[in-house]
Amino acid sequence: MGHAIPPKVQAALTAVALRLDRAGVRWLVAGSTARALMGFAVRPVDLDIEVATSDADLAASTLAVTLSGDEGGGWTSRRGATRIAGVNVDISAGVTAGSLASDDETLFAASVPGRVGNRQILVLSVEEQLCRAMAAGAWDRVAKVTAGVPTGLQLDLGQISRRLSHPGTATAG
Repeated sequence: MGHAIPPKVQAALTAVALRLDRAGVRWLVAGSTARALMGFAVRPVDLDIEVATSDADLAASTLAVTLSGDEGGGWTSRRGATRIAGVNVDISAGVTAGSLASDDETLFAASVPGRVGNRQILVLSVEEQLCRAMAAGAWDRVAKVTAGVPTGLQLDLGQISRRLSHPGTATAG
């Protein structure tokens, strides 16, 4: 698993991983960097990090960012932004997309393992990214999530169906 991530983004991800892991924050990578780590033909320029809601304040202090309520386009969350290693880093907690609420259990059940250098990290699954985009009615995001799909990727359609049918449940396959 893995597609070439630009060195700058990889440096930022490594720095974020080191800080959050040392602080004991539960976190994962989302967005285009997550898709690159899953082999998608995408070249991320920023970094999207999701943290456990229960660890949001610890993550904010660890990364010296303020998390505020954010709402729009069918999405709500606590969100903040910073720059690390010259890369824009977006930190979110408690993401809700349309009717799909995300508690800590659901968030981490929707993750898959990834690797940056010699470090294993968690990555938000493509299925969860698609479910969120569809639930929010963000069809432009659905197109982004499905662009550059790696050869041989098999989406778990059952997982997508379960998640959209039962928005409060985890999506572990």
